[in-house]
Amino acid sequence: MKLVHVNIERKLLDDNVVMEWVIEAPEEFTRYVQELYMQCEGAEGDFVLSDGEKELGIAKNVEFLDSVLDLDVNERKILGKLYADLEQLAYSEKFVVRTQEMIQYMRTYIFELEQETDFMLEVDDGVDMSAIFKGNGVKLEAVETGILEKIVHYIKVARLLLKKQVFVFVNVRSYLTARQVEQLIKEAAYQEVQILLIENVMRDCVNSARRCIIDSDKCEI
Repeated sequence: MKLVHVNIERKLLDDNVVMEWVIEAPEEFTRYVQELYMQCEGAEGDFVLSDGEKELGIAKNVEFLDSVLDLDVNERKILGKLYADLEQLAYSEKFVVRTQEMIQYMRTYIFELEQETDFMLEVDDGVDMSAIFKGNGVKLEAVETGILEKIVHYIKVARLLLKKQVFVFVNVRSYLTARQVEQLIKEAAYQEVQILLIENVMRDCVNSARRCIIDSDKCEI
């Protein structure tokens, strides 16, 4: 999988090569980061993601992470996909009979409650399984250890549930040591995802990553 920009000569992603993109000029950093963020949100732009000769949707395949401190595996979009997958499983051949039994039990229970009130109740024919999961507080187990472990856990969840294949980290090296970055890169390879590190400050080289630099004079190195 490759990621390029029309104004940049070097590839920002090139199959399994990890790239650290250092943008020292503040206005260029802001411009490129904002543009990539907007494309990840579905807007048009000059970044192009491809797999072979096929162009891929950036919003569908790329997860943009500009703040690793507040990563949440139970954010709304992830829980929505989790509930959808659980509902599909609930109506699969393995669980459909038990699901129907559960629904019938709930209906019987509601009608029994009705008998103890002064009201006539109606129950929809369809059952919103997502509402049942949400009402029972179903969520993913969070990792309460170090920042690297939280990042790795988030990558796994986003890959499995959101089907993200590329993870863009902005200034993640402000929070991780060089050794931790190398561990992150190894974990990304293990999970078969690609990562792009965007930084606004030059730091020591990471052994397993290549660099693309836009210096303070806006020259590409």
